Amino acid sequence: MSRSRALRRAPAALAAGALCLGVLTVVPAAVSAAPPPAQTPAANCTITTPTAKAYCPEVVFATTAKANTLDSAAPSRTAQTWTAIYPSTGMLWRLDLDGNPRMDLLEKETVSKDGLTVTSTLKPNLKYSDGTPIRALDAVVALDRWRNGGFSSSFAAKIVSATAVDDRTIVWKLSTPYPDLPWVFASGFLQLHPAGPVRANPTEYFKAPVSGGPLKIVSYIPGADDVVLEANPNYWAKSQVGRLINRVIPDAAARQIALEAGTIQYVTQLPIVASQTLKNPAVRVFAQPSNGMFLLITNTAKEGSPIAGAGSGKFNRQAISAAINREQISKVAYFGLMKPACSTMQSAGNPYFRCTLPNDGKQDLKLARELLAKAGNPTGFTFDLVPWQRPGDVEAANVIAENLKEVGIIARVTPQPDAVAIANAVAGNYQMQLNGNNQATPLLYMQNLYAPGGFWNANARVVDPVITAALDRAGASTDPKTVKRELYVANRLAYDSSAFIPLGDRFNVQGTRLPEGVLQGIYQLEIYVGTIPSIATQPGVDKRVVLTR
Repeated sequence: MSRSRALRRAPAALAAGALCLGVLTVVPAAVSAAPPPAQTPAANCTITTPTAKAYCPEVVFATTAKANTLDSAAPSRTAQTWTAIYPSTGMLWRLDLDGNPRMDLLEKETVSKDGLTVTSTLKPNLKYSDGTPIRALDAVVALDRWRNGGFSSSFAAKIVSATAVDDRTIVWKLSTPYPDLPWVFASGFLQLHPAGPVRANPTEYFKAPVSGGPLKIVSYIPGADDVVLEANPNYWAKSQVGRLINRVIPDAAARQIALEAGTIQYVTQLPIVASQTLKNPAVRVFAQPSNGMFLLITNTAKEGSPIAGAGSGKFNRQAISAAINREQISKVAYFGLMKPACSTMQSAGNPYFRCTLPNDGKQDLKLARELLAKAGNPTGFTFDLVPWQRPGDVEAANVIAENLKEVGIIARVTPQPDAVAIANAVAGNYQMQLNGNNQATPLLYMQNLYAPGGFWNANARVVDPVITAALDRAGASTDPKTVKRELYVANRLAYDSSAFIPLGDRFNVQGTRLPEGVLQGIYQLEIYVGTIPSIATQPGVDKRVVLTR
């Protein structure tokens, strides 16, 4: 059984572990208005319905921020946009319920002996939701748009070219072997849309895009509270969700109340204590691993910031890392569900993991004071720390602030909602943020932090070609020993720069009234929609951390 599925099936064990801590009691805040009465659920859409027999006519899914675009290549897109994009966009590969890549619009794929040529063949007779044929050229255009400014374009750096040989065949030329390519495509960054309209006027097209995924967009207004999707009748499989409403409920406590009342049926961001405070037998609550890490993210180019740059800035960052008490952060802010970090790279389910932090990441006030003295700040310094307003993150920032006081460092904690925090990250208007990073594989996780074009790499203004070179060597290899060695090198170098200070393995608390396998936040925002036949029946890769296929 996979770790993610084991966690989904054992919420009671997680709650019991949290109850043993006796550190923090949180009562959900009252909301200004009672939720509307719940509708009677369909007979084949409850948590006890077998997956194979399940069908949910309408599902309301709670999101934390408004979608501002349906174009993943738009520089202004927010993370929350993904909850509408992922289930509706056309994808060559798609993640299954356990986070493994499966062929979606593909019928087959072959890789040359030298690993430098990948040939992808589409399923026959594919159509978008409006009846337009899905063609290989659509993937070529999608690659161009992604590389020219799309989200996490670092993942496309090894793709030299893409050619549509005919309507169903795409030939990818790579600069080096790229065993992680199925995960790259399954992460949803390569979005297939009709080449003609996208090339002619992408701004106009993405106001009402057609769909190549299991759901189609039927109602979207930028900045509105709801995005409405319905089953795509032209998808190769039948959706087990008839209608999906993405509804903005910014407050975590309000999301919990709405889930318990039945006015929403799914949420990926519940309060951390929901496993204890939400006792409705019609609701299942579980901690979902996000395949990533909670991090302190530094703007290394922020002028006048004591934690920017090399030299004293680097030593100040390392002093912060040494002074924080990761075990206390886990217990107080995350109720013991976060595994404290001893490396920049996530440890859960990762055979390439090795500790790289001094003292295995345990609090070391003596080392922190030595680093402060080395930086020329023996009595400490003051900086700004912005946690995103997500469950547990504000509490974690406050614990960190208390830890840092022990060595004279003052962290001014100012929480910000997602939309504000991400805008400031992109604009470089911050010193340090508390958020996180998650990706499908250890290599992609590190590339997002350190490779040019990675989302956090761009926003943290990190330039480190030595780390990038180690990641390139790891990414091109199919030898597990080489991959493990080079990722270890990259993580040792990552501590040396300490642009990203790891706190612990990332997760989010999700809640559902739905049958298992009908709708699921895989990592967090990659929304899996169950189909008949299931995506799990398609060819793919069964172990996401094994870099061979």
